[in-house]
Amino acid sequence: MKLVTPSSGYEKAFHAFCDDFSKNDPENADYYQASKIDFSGYVQSLFDESKGINLREGVVPCSHFWLTDDEDKLASQKIIKANGGQYVKTVVGTVNKWPIVHFRVECE
Repeated sequence: MKLVTPSSGYEKAFHAFCDDFSKNDPENADYYQASKIDFSGYVQSLFDESKGINLREGVVPCSHFWLTDDEDKLASQKIIKANGGQYVKTVVGTVNKWPIVHFRVECE
């Protein structure tokens, strides 16, 4: 598995990831809705966010990386579990009513 920067080349894989995310974490799935409308624009917004461009009020710059397997499938919960790992989400606090969420993958 490897970390990659977001890219339009992962569109099909990202949509499969979103479908898996919707099944396993529906309360947070809306975060990815923009990717279904304009994927290239969504990827650009991730790069902009890392540079502090066009941030929503109360949001700080954040870098994004995607975890992929050897077939360039994004690491959905299904793929993580198939590789002996566990996807863990923890809300660690809030800033201006926005939750600060820490996601990690624990592997054996």
